[in-house]
Amino acid sequence: MPGFNLPERSFNSKIVLGNFPGEPIGYKAGDSLAFTITNRSSQVITFSHDFDVKIFKKTSAEWELIINKVEYSEGDRYLPPKAIEPTGLVLSVIPDVGEIRDSTTVRIVIVGQIEEKAEQVGAYIDVKFIP
Repeated sequence: MPGFNLPERSFNSKIVLGNFPGEPIGYKAGDSLAFTITNRSSQVITFSHDFDVKIFKKTSAEWELIINKVEYSEGDRYLPPKAIEPTGLVLSVIPDVGEIRDSTTVRIVIVGQIEEKAEQVGAYIDVKFIP
């Protein structure tokens, strides 16, 4: 995945991004998107204030980094294991997809760290934007 020094196995294994209940299947430019973050590990995961979120838009055979219009409040975020905190955390993003003429895939990526370890973990989810 572009811009990340994490091995592929570190994504979507210990943390997972899921669609927030009630969210649509497809989005339009300018829509606010919400996702749940679930911790599948047995340890607390910490995130920076903005979850180190990166958003990519699929263009041809490449992923192009695009802007997230959401500004997050300061302070680290902590996510206990699902057994302790089943609701997880909520992530909101507003991808700046620009003008789209065809169905476009956007990938939302977050990165956290297992508390008290140097091990980074990540998750991503692909969503569709429709014209």
